[in-house]
Amino acid sequence: MKIKKNQILLLTIVLTNFFLTFSAKAQVAIGDEKVPEPYSLLELIASSKKGGLSLPRLNDAELTILTDQILALKTTNVNAFNEARGLVIFNTDIGCMEFWNSEKWVSLCEGTVKATLTVDLNELYFDSKGNGRQTVIVTTNQPGWTTSIEYNPAIAGWVTVFPASSSIGSGRFSVTVGVNDTPFPREATITVMSTGGTEIVCTTVTVIQSGTSGT
Repeated sequence: MKIKKNQILLLTIVLTNFFLTFSAKAQVAIGDEKVPEPYSLLELIASSKKGGLSLPRLNDAELTILTDQILALKTTNVNAFNEARGLVIFNTDIGCMEFWNSEKWVSLCEGTVKATLTVDLNELYFDSKGNGRQTVIVTTNQPGWTTSIEYNPAIAGWVTVFPASSSIGSGRFSVTVGVNDTPFPREATITVMSTGGTEIVCTTVTVIQSGTSGT
């Protein structure tokens, strides 16, 4: 019994010394007997044994659970919620690393948040006399991208878009139409595009004007 007590005491001393030594170090290097660089809190070195860092591996279903837990902190512990920004995981469903940007998970394979482009009105209606001017608000989550308005020159005789030139990021444009003196309704499509490098996202706005039979 005495030997066993001595073994327990020795183990306690060793473990205590280990944790005190570990906690006293603000910087840690793993993989080699190397002093961490001044800017590093943790360094993983593969000079003797080749390997890498294995991140937590979650599928979409598991990531949804984690997301719900993070979002719940927004009302229960806002400081913890803010600190979650920058959290990194490996998504096994898409085979890519993702990080949390306080709103959504961003894929590092794509490098950026998926570009979106929306308009508040997808259909504009005018009577045959062309009364009124309608304004469309364009919103994109890529403020540095070029947003442009395009439409078929064939409809330029009765549809006018202002401004017709390109703009940067989100904005708005107005649409007016001429008089339709035929009994038949007419329709035209305006394409709104947002371009950044080789990537393009677009949406459409349909202009519908009634004929004289429907005023």
